[in-house]
Amino acid sequence: FTVTAYNFSGEESGFSNEVQLITDIDFDLDGYAVATDCNDNDSLINPGAQEIIGNGIDENCNGMADDTSLQPISQAAWKLLYVDSQELAGENGAAINAFDGNAQTLWHTGWSNGSAPMPHEIQIDLGNVYAISGFRYLPRQDGGENGTVAKYEVYASNDSASWGAPVTVGTFASSTQEKEVLFSSKNARFIRVRALSEINGNPWTSMAELKVLTDTAAIPPTEPLCTDADSDGFAVEGGTCGPIDCNDSDMNVYPDAQEIPFNGIDENCNGMNDDDDIDGDGYGTATDCNDNDPMVFPGAEEIPYNGTDENCNGMADDDDFDKDGHSFTTDCNDNDPQVFPGAEEIPYNGADENCNGMTDDDDIDGDGFPKAQDCNDNDPAI
Repeated sequence: FTVTAYNFSGEESGFSNEVQLITDIDFDLDGYAVATDCNDNDSLINPGAQEIIGNGIDENCNGMADDTSLQPISQAAWKLLYVDSQELAGENGAAINAFDGNAQTLWHTGWSNGSAPMPHEIQIDLGNVYAISGFRYLPRQDGGENGTVAKYEVYASNDSASWGAPVTVGTFASSTQEKEVLFSSKNARFIRVRALSEINGNPWTSMAELKVLTDTAAIPPTEPLCTDADSDGFAVEGGTCGPIDCNDSDMNVYPDAQEIPFNGIDENCNGMNDDDDIDGDGYGTATDCNDNDPMVFPGAEEIPYNGTDENCNGMADDDDFDKDGHSFTTDCNDNDPQVFPGAEEIPYNGADENCNGMTDDDDIDGDGFPKAQDCNDNDPAI
């Protein structure tokens, strides 16, 4: 448009000219106007600028402290380890929605069949060990507020059992914007997020997305941690590390190792003292009276008159078939429990109950003449 200038006399001056109106001012001439450029006095700062690591300046105008080397860990290998509550009937509030890469889905604790009280928690296996240094929490993005976390605590662990003290605790601002929390780096494979309260005091927890931050320059997140303290080729973690080493302080103890008999050590990590059961009959040397014979063990069936104590009861019961306490070497009739050395004689039955080789039951008075010859076998004088 045209601007007309006048002098003090009211006449048009020579300063009249056409003027161009600039509506998008870009003072630093970096291609981004002041409306979108967070610092329009510095051409190195604009929404498309490259971040300079560690200088404390937000070059790309995203309002976040991403001038560090921290980056979100890929969620592709993540697995749900544990969740205390999830709504699966009234809505799709499955816990896995918290790390599906979709900000429009969410994890929501149960409400259709009653609401469990706070705290609520989710535990996730990240798939590998990372140098975890922070996380981002994205509240639900559907316009609702129910379940938005206020107070929280976060844990990191290598074994999903020994969580120890939390790596960070705090309270989120009451908004739907993504929150970023940084903490001292810790090597871990498992993360546990506990919601201690909700912004409106309700008993629910919701989460659109959880991102865990790692310093990819510090530890390449490609290999799992496999602890092999005794260098025998087997680790204590198991899983992707292979069979579990049941004693990682002894290089002679590992899965499929050679058993050393009768030393009380489970060398092959099968959970059994098979080194004390050489014959494989299910009884170790402590109870098996012959651990070289699989037919000999406590409770085995006795084989009569073979001279072997099959059932390990310490008695030659196989030599005492009638179980009268006398073996066949001294029992003159090992099929009759009433016949054995010292047994009481039953008069005139024709049986030698006491195994003395004499039919003394036919010589009651002991005068050396049996009843057939003794006219009075009750009187030794006759």
